[in-house]
Amino acid sequence: MPLEDRLKEIIEKVKRQQPRILAFVEHHEVPCHNNFAEYLIRISVLKRKVSGDSLPSWGANAYAVLLSIYVTCKLRGISLPNFMEESLKHYIRTGKPMLLKTYEAAYSLAKAA
Repeated sequence: MPLEDRLKEIIEKVKRQQPRILAFVEHHEVPCHNNFAEYLIRISVLKRKVSGDSLPSWGANAYAVLLSIYVTCKLRGISLPNFMEESLKHYIRTGKPMLLKTYEAAYSLAKAA
């Protein structure tokens, strides 16, 4: 792709992202860097380096799902073992996975009581 076309593509992308590009200026809780996002994926990168990426595709998918649940629980201040236990109980009762918002609602009610 010629340089001129790449520049046009970048300019269009920036135009589409314009409302969000400077969110950190208006909202002080938003960081002005992506170090946090890089930190979150670092866990999987380290695991892949240690294991030599020897998981079959189904194992890699399962690992990705569990890692996603782990990181989400960590970010929301939820105990992963507690969530997994309640989620498994819910699945046995209903045949459906428990949503984090359902767990959070039940946990916050129990915590408040």
